[in-house]
Amino acid sequence: MRLIPDKQLIEEKSSNQKTALYYKMDSCFYIAEGLKKNYAVMVQPVANGVSGTYEYLLEFENGNAPQADTINLIYNDKYINQKSYSLKITDK
Repeated sequence: MRLIPDKQLIEEKSSNQKTALYYKMDSCFYIAEGLKKNYAVMVQPVANGVSGTYEYLLEFENGNAPQADTINLIYNDKYINQKSYSLKITDK
């Protein structure tokens, strides 16, 4: 998952908020299955060398894998604009 925030939004943030984008993202990503939320068991920041972007490797427990053809991955932004984003992933 790669986040590319608006430059003005990120420039207005404190250094603590920018640091949180690397070290406090563990509760920001989950797979939604109805009302149930399956949070990522690992969120690893990736040093991609691209200025102004934040990239993450997400890992979910295999036992929590949804059985549907479409997975609804949610990113709940806590540090930039406090919005939630949904990404539908299909296996087709």
